[in-house]
Parts: sequence; structure tokens; C-alpha cells
Amino acid sequence: MTISSKYATILGNLTRDAPHDIDPALFGEGPKQGRNLAFVEDRPEVSADLWSRADDDRSYIGIRVTGPLADQHAVAADLAAVAVERHIIPVFLSWVGACGMQRFGFRVELIGGADESEMQACEEQVSRMWNLAIIVDAADIASFD
Repeated sequence: MTISSKYATILGNLTRDAPHDIDPALFGEGPKQGRNLAFVEDRPEVSADLWSRADDDRSYIGIRVTGPLADQHAVAADLAAVAVERHIIPVFLSWVGACGMQRFGFRVELIGGADESEMQACEEQVSRMWNLAIIVDAADIASFD
């Protein structure tokens, strides 16, 4: 599947319907912790041979999610259109656990750590792994009109 056809499929399948969060019904109300993910410091550089991709000629951009996205549908539509038009691959960097963009078919990397500095270091590792050309805040994309 080509990049254009993948994101054209996402555009064709976009819906404002969202799954219902059934965790409170199953497990009761409680704080959701998105920041307590494992983080490994001083991780050795990973060989590019292990992460070869068929679409290595594409640019990857990071989309940082640090809070809930008010209109996930609009962000998904904008990014899928940009992916088709500019031949880029968006990768969401979620500081808040499951950010909801996976339901549209986007790649989402969970950023974890015990504090802000560990979270930033984790994001830097993920950025190197994906060879991200740029990282923009999802809030900035949501404000595009």
C-alpha cells in the first residue's frame, strides 16, 4: 500500500463517532496515569538495519500531544490530507497515554518517564528512532483553519 493510498483510506474512513470509554464501568473511577510508562536511560543507538522501512524516501514528522485534543476528527483529516499532498508520514508522540489518534490509523508512540526531563529524553529517543524531520504541537495543528 502506498503512502497516498493509506492516507486516502484514512480520509475516506473518517468519522466523528468515537469509541466509548468503558473503563469506569469496568474498573470504577480513578486517575488515569499516562505518564508512568517505562523509560530506559542511556539506551544504545539502534542499528538502522533493524528499522529499515520500504518508505525510507519519505519524511517523518512528529506531532506532540500533551493534552486532550478537542477535535480529533479535524486533526486526523488535516494530517491525512497533508500526508497525501506532501508525501510525509505523521507520527504522534503522546505524553498523555492513549491520545485517540490510533483509531484513525495513525502511528502513535507513547512518551513515558517519571518527570519532565525523562519525558523529554524519551521523546528525543523516539525522534531519533523515527528520524523525525520536525516536531510540532498537536494544539498548533488543531488551530489551523
